[in-house]
Amino acid sequence: MKQIKPALGNWMFPVALVVLYGLGLLLVMEATDIRESPGHLWSLLGLSLFILLLVLYVYWHINRSFLYRIADAERQLAQEQASNSSMKDALIAEQTKRLSDTERDLLASRKQYQTLFERTADALMILEDGAFTEGNPACLKLFGCQGLDELRGVHPSELSPPVQADGSSSKEKAEEMIRHAMVHGSHRFEWLHQTRQGEAFPAEVLLTAIDRQGGVALCAIVRDITERKKAEQEIRHQAYYDSLTGLPNRRLMLDRISQALISSRRHEYFNALLFVDLDRFKFINDSLGHSVGDALLKQVADTLRQVVREEDTVARFGGDEFVILFKHLGMEKDAASLRAERLAEDLQQSISSTYTIEHHSIHVSSSIGIYLFPGQEETLDDIIKQADTAMYSAKESGRNQIAFFQSTMQEAVVKRLTLEKDLRQAVNDRQLQVYFQPQISSDNMLAGVEALVRWQHPEHGFVSPEEFIAIAEDSGIIYALGEFVLRTSIEQIMALPERPPKLSVNISPYEFRHSHFLETISGLIRQYQLPDRFLVLEITEGVVINDLENTIERLQQLRALGVMVSLDDFGTGYSSLSYLKRLPIDELKIDRSFVMDVEDDEHNAMLVRTIINIAHQFNLITVAEGVETETQKNFLSQLQCRVYQGYLYSRPVPVEELQRYIACFE
Repeated sequence: MKQIKPALGNWMFPVALVVLYGLGLLLVMEATDIRESPGHLWSLLGLSLFILLLVLYVYWHINRSFLYRIADAERQLAQEQASNSSMKDALIAEQTKRLSDTERDLLASRKQYQTLFERTADALMILEDGAFTEGNPACLKLFGCQGLDELRGVHPSELSPPVQADGSSSKEKAEEMIRHAMVHGSHRFEWLHQTRQGEAFPAEVLLTAIDRQGGVALCAIVRDITERKKAEQEIRHQAYYDSLTGLPNRRLMLDRISQALISSRRHEYFNALLFVDLDRFKFINDSLGHSVGDALLKQVADTLRQVVREEDTVARFGGDEFVILFKHLGMEKDAASLRAERLAEDLQQSISSTYTIEHHSIHVSSSIGIYLFPGQEETLDDIIKQADTAMYSAKESGRNQIAFFQSTMQEAVVKRLTLEKDLRQAVNDRQLQVYFQPQISSDNMLAGVEALVRWQHPEHGFVSPEEFIAIAEDSGIIYALGEFVLRTSIEQIMALPERPPKLSVNISPYEFRHSHFLETISGLIRQYQLPDRFLVLEITEGVVINDLENTIERLQQLRALGVMVSLDDFGTGYSSLSYLKRLPIDELKIDRSFVMDVEDDEHNAMLVRTIINIAHQFNLITVAEGVETETQKNFLSQLQCRVYQGYLYSRPVPVEELQRYIACFE
């Protein structure tokens, strides 16, 4: 259409020429009398028409050529314009591309920043002129805000308790943190924040200076570190506190003792370190199970917490051993010693009670060793060692005792440790011997023998069973020792050429409660093909009292194996008819302490009568230990005691002498 419009416009000129020509012709005709020369007129019209057509043709031809040129020019111009337009568009596109890339990067960066700002789990806030101006959703959630209006214009101290953990003012310290970040560009620190609801929480804060609209602002990243603090506290607690009782452990107590030693030397006052050991705890642990033992330790720990003063420290060193540090007992040693002893007595009295655990009533006593310090240049290890030594001395004195450290005690402890090592070696190398003491019936017949272990130490000579049996029980050697006595005595008695007499063997409470005890007895019976009622196992009242129901069940299992059961040392413990009537036992053994004074002590005589009468009522065999005189034997015989055992008949002898003794009854 752009090419046609110029061509139509060019026809305006020939049209105008034709019109002018017609007007001219009319003028000529008006001036000439057509009537005078009609032929001349037609000639003129024909010539005019010819000339007009010729002019029109020439004009059309010229105009056509001109139009082609114009069209070519227009095409060239259009091409140039198109080219220029393309170049311009290219330039514009290039510039636009450059601008759009930058803008796109800026937009992308802003979008990423906005996304990060809004979606990050940490609280992000902008701090300008000492007040918050922006905050992300995590920030609102952290501080319990409903909207940004609650944050804008708020000073950091307004989102904190009035006082920080170190006792400083939150407002003053916040200003200090802001100044530090402004000067150094950034600052990381821990802070105690507070929600709008008033709940305080620990936080880690990072302040970073940023350029913002021609000025400098601070970007605050706040992270709640409550869980981290809890984890740190848990790690610290595990490092310094006992996991079972929650008391300070050995590591923390050593640090407290070290500090107390330094302080007491500087200020010249005395402290006391007490070692507390629960008597026969190992028996309770082995017989009733570790769950009961652990529960008992927890209850004892609670008792100790209530007794000690706030300034003192009670710790668990391990097992059933507790250590207590009493500080500031006075500047005079005698007064401090007296005070330490009274504190120890209070502790012992508090511990010595009956604890109910899993339907078990457990009576506990304790042995306490005391060391007063500072002395003369003693070290931390010396203090620990000497208090421990005093505790062992208290146990050796009969348990449930209190003992102060004395220099002579160290020798006794060293001797005990040496004996423990030698006893372990003796059991392993079968250096111990089994002796036998005959038991004679009321009709002077051999009723049986009791196996008794003896130890002839290569250096110290004869060691009393009362001494090394206690060591064996405390150290755990008792299990190997007990099995040695059982196996050796059975082998030797079964090897006698005569009919083997009934064999009685003392069983430690630790052995009786051991999980493999029944299996051991059953194995020995099968291995040596023992006849029914040949083996008699002697147990003490302590075994019964500590766990009556389980004791009854285990005794029934033993009797089902063909084993007889004897209740040893009856009357020395917590004798009670209520449990005696339920026990599946065969014998009562009267303790030697009653028999030896039966002639002169009416109370002992009455007790012996009562025991024998009780045995008759329950159809039990009575065996009297420690019979040394005919008078004692006659007294027992009148009461119809059925079996006697003591020096009146024979001392404990090795199996060779026993064989000769038995031959006398043949």
